[in-house]
Amino acid sequence: MAPSNDLGEYRISNLPPGKYFLFAAPMPGGIVRTEAVPLTYYPNADDTSGATPIPVSPGAQVSGIDFKLRKRPAFVVSGRVTGFPENGKPYVSIIPDGDPTIRELLTRSVTTNPDGSFALRGVTAGRYEIRAVLHAKDRHDQLMFARRIVVVGKQDVADVDLPLSLASSVVGTVRLAGDSPADLGRFRLGFHGVDDNSDFSHQADKNGSLEVTGIAPGEYAVVIVVPRGLYLKSLRIGDLDATSQTIEIQPGSQLKFEALLSPGGGRIDGKVEDADGKPAARMSPVPTRTICEVGGYVSSQRSRTACAPSRTMR
Repeated sequence: MAPSNDLGEYRISNLPPGKYFLFAAPMPGGIVRTEAVPLTYYPNADDTSGATPIPVSPGAQVSGIDFKLRKRPAFVVSGRVTGFPENGKPYVSIIPDGDPTIRELLTRSVTTNPDGSFALRGVTAGRYEIRAVLHAKDRHDQLMFARRIVVVGKQDVADVDLPLSLASSVVGTVRLAGDSPADLGRFRLGFHGVDDNSDFSHQADKNGSLEVTGIAPGEYAVVIVVPRGLYLKSLRIGDLDATSQTIEIQPGSQLKFEALLSPGGGRIDGKVEDADGKPAARMSPVPTRTICEVGGYVSSQRSRTACAPSRTMR
């Protein structure tokens, strides 16, 4: 991220060769008005479908990449958080739909009033996740969580109800079949929301122990990243074979998981050619498989229809 100066000038350095979509977004904070500048792709598009990719060759200095920003009407999203203990201070975040990088960059948060009411101002039209969180005060407390999807159109959105419920956790171990040494600390277990873009994940330690905490109630696809040279042989969460279906996590669940990895996975060979049949250099074929397909490297890419119906986990 490269903030522009008071003349509107910016510079982004040390880019690897390639083609890039460039977008400009307002920095968090500032005065909230009835108009706001939404995220804008170069030169003045709302998304990548209308954007112009920028080619960057080795050592190139590309100039003249100027944005034409447009103000849009801005609205207020308001509501109330309920179900928190006395003296609790939940905060509410508004998270735009889309790419995880954009979601992280443009997330804004406010602390609720003592009665749980909140107002998020300066929101332009679009689809958002509204998330309420009450953090634990000490190790004996549990995180509380709520979320709603809202669509902002041409007017304010009011009465967003966010009843808090206890977040869940999944804890367990990763084992390796056989005696081959491996760095189990490269194993990652995550949960990707079926109805939104929420993600909860954590990486194992070198001994294979892992805990994912703060998981909101909902339906999830299980997502893993397996260390190079290994493949997933089995994965159980509670009494569920998690390689075959999505799971429904209930409020306050504390689930056990066990993953078994094995060496000696399959291999794919081939070559990449361009449209003229010439070798295409600097291409990176990547295998991506959902957890609904057993084994191998598993990424977060999935479709709602790819898996069997979910099982409820309590």
